[in-house]
Amino acid sequence: MPEISLVEYAANFDRATLQPKLAEAEQERQQIIEAFPLNSFIDLPLERYALRDKDRTTLCYSLEFGSKALGSMKGGSADKLGIYFHVKSGQWKSSIPGVPNFEDAWKGLRSDFYDAVKLAQNNQWEKIDALQFACYTPALRTKWLHVHCPNEVLPIYSFAHLTHYIEQLGSKFIRQQGKSTSAANHQLVTLLRNIPQLKEWTLWQIGQLLYLWNPPKKKEKTTLNANDEEVIRYVKIAPGSNAKFWGDCLEHGYICVGWDAVGDIRTMATVEELEERFNEVWPPQNGGERRKNREKAEEVWTLRELDAGDFVIANQGKSRILGVGTVTDAGYEYDSNRADHKHVVHVKWDTSYERTIPKQENWAFVTVADLTEEQKKMIFEKAAQSLVSSSPMPTQSLNQILYGPPGTGKTYRVIREAAAIVAKQLLVNDAEAKTVYDLAFVEGRVQLATFHQSFSYEDFIEGIRPVMEDGSEAKFQVRDGVFKKIATEALFACLEPIEILEEPTTSELGAETTVKRPGPGTITGRVWDIIERLSEASQGVASRDSVLRECLAAGINASTANTQYSRWRKSLRSAEPNSTAEEAVPDTSSTEPKLEVNRKKAIENYLRIGSASGWQLRTDKNFPPYVLIIDEINRGNISRIFGELITLIEDDKREGGENALRVTLPCSRELFTVPPNLFLLGTMNTADKSL
Repeated sequence: MPEISLVEYAANFDRATLQPKLAEAEQERQQIIEAFPLNSFIDLPLERYALRDKDRTTLCYSLEFGSKALGSMKGGSADKLGIYFHVKSGQWKSSIPGVPNFEDAWKGLRSDFYDAVKLAQNNQWEKIDALQFACYTPALRTKWLHVHCPNEVLPIYSFAHLTHYIEQLGSKFIRQQGKSTSAANHQLVTLLRNIPQLKEWTLWQIGQLLYLWNPPKKKEKTTLNANDEEVIRYVKIAPGSNAKFWGDCLEHGYICVGWDAVGDIRTMATVEELEERFNEVWPPQNGGERRKNREKAEEVWTLRELDAGDFVIANQGKSRILGVGTVTDAGYEYDSNRADHKHVVHVKWDTSYERTIPKQENWAFVTVADLTEEQKKMIFEKAAQSLVSSSPMPTQSLNQILYGPPGTGKTYRVIREAAAIVAKQLLVNDAEAKTVYDLAFVEGRVQLATFHQSFSYEDFIEGIRPVMEDGSEAKFQVRDGVFKKIATEALFACLEPIEILEEPTTSELGAETTVKRPGPGTITGRVWDIIERLSEASQGVASRDSVLRECLAAGINASTANTQYSRWRKSLRSAEPNSTAEEAVPDTSSTEPKLEVNRKKAIENYLRIGSASGWQLRTDKNFPPYVLIIDEINRGNISRIFGELITLIEDDKREGGENALRVTLPCSRELFTVPPNLFLLGTMNTADKSL
């Protein structure tokens, strides 16, 4: 079960972030409805339904490739569509068991798609999965239902994903005969509609929320599973001879492969059909060449099988890793606009894995190959070791800038980096990284700022800003900027109180046998006032711990507070000469609830008088990491925005560092330092020529 419930996650989620994609999804939905209206669907010709060569106007193309915002149903072969066009024979083929005639298959399939919508509109969900022909196209049918019934069908088309979320909500789906995708979808919708906190959410928004909250985890295997369970696939792909297309792949976010003459493999149903195409283009002269065509057909077919969340490792030769890409929803595409290497798979690249590895001799003979378990460990675990060590904090640089042209995955990479920092471990799964990132953002351990030409020092550090009080006149206050706010939180997380539980010596207290109360208006008098107030509030004796914390919050250092607390206890003992100290003044430090500390005041005291304030840097150095992401960092005036931070952010100049520095801020006149646990991650667009 996830650490945070769906209700808690939804309560802290900003639905406004989904608005752009929601608008895109609704536009896609309306385009499909207009192109394939239900009232005339029963007369739809087969040519308007099935995948065929380069025709991108068909229903199957629109649902599988042309409506990404409506959710993915990609992966597998054309068999899942029921009918497809066989390139070699130039004929339509049926993949529906027991119905080899494509005309019969199309009549039945067309009728079932029409009936499925009508059944959904009449709330007869139990009959949809039993449809004779459409039962063999469960993902396609479910997405078709979402298009026509967006308020009744979730945009989740995988049976495995649906049952995953049913179980996460504490229920169970009993598998029925055949493909039960519609029944599972309807059961999940019913569970979600019974959650009052999601009443105002649309099903499309809930679908997005579910994947962000608790994405289904694929099982790690090196081959795809023929059953319903999904698997993560790790494949190495060389971007051309000697990686000559690597720059192009990195810039545009894909990996590319040759053998262009075989054409678009999305129109092929099986790897055997692709093998036939290889034999046509490159006729084999002997058994060796035939085996070679078979091997290359399998390599190219791998591209068709890759699904969102799978990993592509770009290699150069036998011993160089260039980067690791995560396959996106766009997946495989045959890009006819490219001059060469037209088979592409869309990915988000992460070049932090770039390194030299021991020679992999088998890589010399293959372009596409699944990784072995040993190769996965070598690539990913060694990368993890460079990020996570025995040190309590991640060991990478505190200040980093991710740069590159548009589309190279800078935003995606910075989310993964931030998540890895706060989690203190490498996260290779994008969905898992986003979940960690969202939770850290809610907790305040990750913050985001976007620089622009108007962004200033006052926005970043501090500045004097007007505020309205009682709706009358404007007054001016010093307001903290985004950096100062997170730096304050991060520094407080580095501090621990100094426990002072020993009684001061006689020389510290003085030799008097009777302790007199300090005069009013003095600092020591204020300590006594606090002690008496806390004692009265607790209807007993204030604990040393509560007094120390209250005094620190009031700006009184711990040494003074501790001494005066002991004097106060002695005054009570002298008033009760026949009682022991324990009887007269029981110390309830271990049982009394701790009072909330004024963090800003505690930091101010620490920076001003050090350990005399009662606070010190944690002796175990186990500082919880905080991250500030600065997007488009090169769009701001760096020297104007950062001011004195240009000096303070260097690793050794931070608090606790070898050359630690502090400054007095110009507006608030407060002492300021940069904590050792605050990571700065910037992104920079190198293609922006206006900067």
